[in-house]
Amino acid sequence: MNVNDPLIGIQLANFRVERVLGRGGMATVYYGWDVTLERPVAIKVIDARYRDNPDYTRRFLNEAQAVAAFRHENILQVHYADEEDGLYYFVMEYVLGPDLDQLLETYTLAGELMHPQDVLRIGRAMAAALDYAHARGVIHRDVKPANVMVAEDGRIALTDFGLAMNIDLGTSGDVFGSPHYISPEQVRSSAEAVPESDLYALGVMLYEMLTGSVPFDDENPVTLASLHVNETAAPPSRANPDLGKTVDEVFARALAKSPEERYRSGQELVGALEAALGESVDPVRPAPTLPELPDGEEGEAVLEARRISRITLDERTAQYVAENYPVNPGEPPRVGGNLPRPPSPGWLPAGALRRFGPWALGSGGCLILIVILGMTVLLSAAANLGERSTPGRVQEPTETAELEAELTSRPAEVEGPPPTPLEEGDFHEAYWDDTSFYLKNLSGNDRPIAPIAFERLHNNGRVLDRFEGRNWSEFYPTHEEGLCVVIEIINYVDHLDPPECRNRHVITRTPTLEEGEDTIFWTDEGGSKVFRVLWQDVEVARCEIDKGYCEIYLP
Repeated sequence: MNVNDPLIGIQLANFRVERVLGRGGMATVYYGWDVTLERPVAIKVIDARYRDNPDYTRRFLNEAQAVAAFRHENILQVHYADEEDGLYYFVMEYVLGPDLDQLLETYTLAGELMHPQDVLRIGRAMAAALDYAHARGVIHRDVKPANVMVAEDGRIALTDFGLAMNIDLGTSGDVFGSPHYISPEQVRSSAEAVPESDLYALGVMLYEMLTGSVPFDDENPVTLASLHVNETAAPPSRANPDLGKTVDEVFARALAKSPEERYRSGQELVGALEAALGESVDPVRPAPTLPELPDGEEGEAVLEARRISRITLDERTAQYVAENYPVNPGEPPRVGGNLPRPPSPGWLPAGALRRFGPWALGSGGCLILIVILGMTVLLSAAANLGERSTPGRVQEPTETAELEAELTSRPAEVEGPPPTPLEEGDFHEAYWDDTSFYLKNLSGNDRPIAPIAFERLHNNGRVLDRFEGRNWSEFYPTHEEGLCVVIEIINYVDHLDPPECRNRHVITRTPTLEEGEDTIFWTDEGGSKVFRVLWQDVEVARCEIDKGYCEIYLP
């Protein structure tokens, strides 16, 4: 909250202004409270610098008028608009969740790509919103990730029609949208915008979600805009080899220079992409390590290798909300959070880390970015220290007593001293921490994975939890030589991710024990010190949990 903001605490009509949510180029959005209907709202107020400027005032009112009559699941609803003592504002529904730009940053920091099914889900929502607006004579003209809200409840909604153009009324030619997503015709003149201009921007967004980079990039906005006019976008398969020729063909049409050559509707564009992805993307196996791009492509050359995320869009959104949003409307953001998000400095636009990399900021900018990232990591580590120190769940004394009583009522499942571990056979290595477990096949042979099993043992020798290889084999029956099979606990965004397993093979994701899951075997919960490895239900190795590493030979 900006306590020096003069609007904090005032009431506009039935709406009390409580805190800043974000600041844009011409307006500030506040979290507010509808005192009549007792519900949260978002209040957009034109910036004081532009209140006497008739052009900005007209644009601001255009936005409210453009969407006030809209009733669509994927468009943010406008409730009210008014002017009070020269203060122009309108009131929208409040969405609990980040925008897509913020979410894409989390994928970048994790070294991941959004799963194609989640890309299509967002694409369908935006296509439906744009087709609805276009059918009613409204062109958005500023479609970009920062204007796509992803709600905690799963809803995806388009917002910020601040540059909206009514086809019947037209518009002046001096304003255009964001340079990373702008169509070639809008570069020449904003008055040339057509419905296909919005679909071009949607194509750029889909390209970015599938590859981790935008098709055109440059530090200079003017140069960047000219690239949209004069250059052909690189095929997306160049940045993500899992995307085939058919996907490249979809984007060649979606990003065509002439509006007449593009798809005629959002539904047509996303339908074509869905069909193409079905031909070229394996929905289970993660993407392979991506090659470095040739020199000279400065923005793209700094991209790190990415893998397809096993964390769903809903899970990542929930994690983001948990870490960044207040628990209750009146509370400040949690430690390490970034809501309200401060305005980006002029030299660092939203998404700069994702699109440019630190090199694009220059030496001074790079140093600042390193400091910012360092502080973010420290804050995140501090916030999660307690959570990471005790995996799964924290047991209260009564829970421990109940567990002991349950254990003593069970028949002994592991009797006698442990057998001598195998010291020859097909060699494997295991790595783990509180959040994830990895098994790498170093045997020189591809091996079936279903016969393996892992069991966590209580100190009295009884079995607590068990994971079976068939949980992996339902995806791929064979564990390929040199690759890793993985288990990740979904409650964590950052997993161990050892360098030995960057070329992982298949991932099984599991909830925490709080949700009744009994397949987490590699943590020390419940008085456990070891877990054992079985092959066809015969023990072949025991691993000490606190070491985080174990050598395993399979017969």
